[in-house]
Amino acid sequence: MAKATIAIDPVTRIEGHLKAQVVVENGKVVDAHLTGGMFRGFEQILKGRDPRDSTQIVQRICGVCPTSHAMASALAQEDAFNIKVTGNGRITRNLILGANYLQSHILHFYHLAALDFVAGPDTAPFVPRFAQPDLRLPPEANKVGVDQYLEALEVRRIAHEMVALFGGRMPHVQGIVPGGATEMPTKEALLEYAARFKKVRQFIVEKYLPITYIVGSVYKDLFEQGQGVHGCSCFGVFPMTDDGKTHLLKAGVFLNGRDVEFDPKKITEDLKYAWYDDATTGKGADGAETNPNLDKKDAYSFVKAPRYDGEVIEVGPAARMWVANAPLSEVGVKMLKEKYQGKVPEDFDALLELPGVGRKSANLVMGDVFGQPAIVTDTHCIRLANRIGLVDGIREPKKVEMALWKLIPPEESNDFCHRLVDHGRAVCTARTAPYCDRCCLNDICKKAGI
Repeated sequence: MAKATIAIDPVTRIEGHLKAQVVVENGKVVDAHLTGGMFRGFEQILKGRDPRDSTQIVQRICGVCPTSHAMASALAQEDAFNIKVTGNGRITRNLILGANYLQSHILHFYHLAALDFVAGPDTAPFVPRFAQPDLRLPPEANKVGVDQYLEALEVRRIAHEMVALFGGRMPHVQGIVPGGATEMPTKEALLEYAARFKKVRQFIVEKYLPITYIVGSVYKDLFEQGQGVHGCSCFGVFPMTDDGKTHLLKAGVFLNGRDVEFDPKKITEDLKYAWYDDATTGKGADGAETNPNLDKKDAYSFVKAPRYDGEVIEVGPAARMWVANAPLSEVGVKMLKEKYQGKVPEDFDALLELPGVGRKSANLVMGDVFGQPAIVTDTHCIRLANRIGLVDGIREPKKVEMALWKLIPPEESNDFCHRLVDHGRAVCTARTAPYCDRCCLNDICKKAGI
């Protein structure tokens, strides 16, 4: 197969100034670039300004998630000036941010992502389409998707009103400030908020979640693609106590197959390919600077690349849920109760049918709960299987699993995976040089990538 370059320029449905380019050779991605060609310069804009202006300025980074930027600014100022947030202020800010979370997630699923799997009418916004769209939904599910697309617009309007009740307006709120919020959580306002929340929640539970699971069941093969680096981080969202130590979505990091405590001091910037001076590379959030340098050799983007403890990690909704170890959704619980009488099925394929359960989780249940043969392809398993030479350059979890089934006796499969985890943590480490001198596999290991 000849080398091919695939480019999407611009990346639409976000903000229009990104370019994604991948180079594929013999069915494998050999190079990839994500380019941001526009210097936005918010760090420069904020220099010399009154810090109290920052909550308004940084919201202009985005019209979809402005409340998150306002919160980040308020938190930074509170930390700098040792400001204690009042209880009412904490709760009011949670209500503002939570309402925007709801509208943002509905926006992403229905009005950004759905256009790739729902065959709508031959009119905007469903056209123009890709030349060869991957549309697989059965007709009845597709109709539901089209109908809900329009309904979701109304639900987002309601969520916008929820934001404005305590934020003053939407999208760029005025209600989030250092120390708390500007709006009083009156009984009348809280009742208005609650009435709207009831409508939004009903839509999410009865329509949003079910159609999400339907789409996921049709596009299961995509779960094996683009799985990222399996490292996740969450700063902690929605403080539930006035001391800020307990969050609804907890702070934490999942790295190298285990949960670790979140430490913001371990966040640094990697600017190797960005049009910024290398003097800022590797500095943490408290020492980083933004100095544009358009003449920098080998640079191609204004996109920064944060690292945690030197490792690539993912952030965002999926990462937050991973760190939180969230329970099965209401839809999944209902399915488990109705279809399996509340009992976890002892069948691998049946487990996969449960919403939110993937191959890794299904194998964990089969092996550790039911004592059945199972191969859990976590980060340690994939990394060591390649390094030792059990597989050759295979990174997709399912493909690694299928290859190991051909090598590992079924009765040894579950213990084998646990041994890989222990070995990967103690000897064949990821973040340091492996201890080959004391490795029991030293004489047979191919040492791929070492």
